[in-house]
Amino acid sequence: MLLAIDAGNTNTVLGLFEGKRLKKTWRIASTPQALTRWARRPPNNLKAVVASSVVPHLKPAIERLAKKATGRRAFFVSSKMKMPIRVRTRNPREVGQDRIVNAAAAYARWECGLIIVDLGTATTCDVVTPRGEYIGGTISPGIGIANEALHEKTALLPLVPIARPRRAVGRNTVEAIRSGVFYGYVGLIDGLVQRIRKELRFPVKVIATGGLSALVGHASRAIDSVDPNLTLKGLQRLQEWNYPF
Repeated sequence: MLLAIDAGNTNTVLGLFEGKRLKKTWRIASTPQALTRWARRPPNNLKAVVASSVVPHLKPAIERLAKKATGRRAFFVSSKMKMPIRVRTRNPREVGQDRIVNAAAAYARWECGLIIVDLGTATTCDVVTPRGEYIGGTISPGIGIANEALHEKTALLPLVPIARPRRAVGRNTVEAIRSGVFYGYVGLIDGLVQRIRKELRFPVKVIATGGLSALVGHASRAIDSVDPNLTLKGLQRLQEWNYPF
């Protein structure tokens, strides 16, 4: 039994694996307190914890969780781990752990040129060549950040839950906000993918992951496949490649 932890800026997703099978997931707030509460009743028979985190102050809480649940230290992702890709950016150390995990997981599964779109707190597009080289990508504010900023920076506009609208033309303020935020981000993704494709000299498969990938990904013309749990699956594979039980 393996626990994979994907600690993002807003939410932390935990996945329980039995072998390669993802049995259960949890989504909690990305705070030390939330991790501590979750760790009070960890799953039985855990052998290891593997984690990626873009939030440095969560690392001590993840370490405590791993020690309590397994008696061993957590394994954190790094660009130096054994994986089927090579990080070929100007400064590999600055590449987010989640982006490395996504690239490794996607390339291990599809073994072709890839654009991986991660719809989390930030919206990222990452490029992997057919030879398994991670060469960089784009970072944009996430759809949730944009939605909240629209409400916080205006006097009269309400905070509207993100959902796919039935039409582009909103008949009232709520419908107009929902349409502008949702289809605006679909357009952002499609536009970025189109520009990236023009710069590349190889064909790519476009994969969407992240908390809102199932909602937004299916509305995009550019996205070929959606896997909301790609990061967790990548963590499991990295554990398998580097620290087998």
